[in-house]
Amino acid sequence: MWLELMGFSHDVTAAIIGAFTLSISFGGLFGGWLGDVCASHSPNTGRIILAQFSSGIGIPFGAVILLVLPYNSSTAFQRGALFFVMGFLMSWCGTGTNSPIFAEIVPLKMRTSIYALDASFESLLSSFAPPLVGVLAEHVFGFSAAQASGTTGAMADTKNARALGKALLLAFGVPFTICCLLYSILYWTYPRDRDKAQAELQLSQELSPGITEINNLKPGYFSLTKGADLVGDEPEITVNSKSFGEAQHMLTESHS
Repeated sequence: MWLELMGFSHDVTAAIIGAFTLSISFGGLFGGWLGDVCASHSPNTGRIILAQFSSGIGIPFGAVILLVLPYNSSTAFQRGALFFVMGFLMSWCGTGTNSPIFAEIVPLKMRTSIYALDASFESLLSSFAPPLVGVLAEHVFGFSAAQASGTTGAMADTKNARALGKALLLAFGVPFTICCLLYSILYWTYPRDRDKAQAELQLSQELSPGITEINNLKPGYFSLTKGADLVGDEPEITVNSKSFGEAQHMLTESHS
């Protein structure tokens, strides 16, 4: 609606929104890889810095798109390009930070529930955005619904477009600022929680009955690792250059 209020046609509006959606898909994939790179260079802070950059970079991009660029249909390419870059940069938090950190600190039996809780919480918060934008645009920035209803196709309504643009910037700028600041808490909590989870996992593997670990018995043979506390998991057997029969013989001897 905001793009069409500036005079963009339905086709151009769809193309811009499509470019933004596509960039989010590409950005999520790239963000996962970049998160691994950041974590390898700085295990305690790499993913957190990535999330703060990704959540904060959308604010200046949004300000340029919503407030700085001229409000006319001649800016289609500029807006489309900025929307694409913004979507690409803003989509790193989930794949590059949130999901990997959950995988490191959440117990295995609770992991699916935590992922579901995270997704539902984000959906719940985002559901408040449309009515909030409407209230801000109409009651704070002077948006006129009656005037906007008569604007179709290439008919521009600059006044309403600016009112809606300001409401959009406020509605996502403030939450993203808060999100960026809240990630700072992880600088203190994440390393401690990760180390604690790793220590608990190691201790449970050492104390659980039935654990068998045979590692590097002889170069070229095999290794067997089984965690008895991981319900439903099968032993992981890696056979290198020796035959499987020799591996079975070694395993039988280790139990005798």
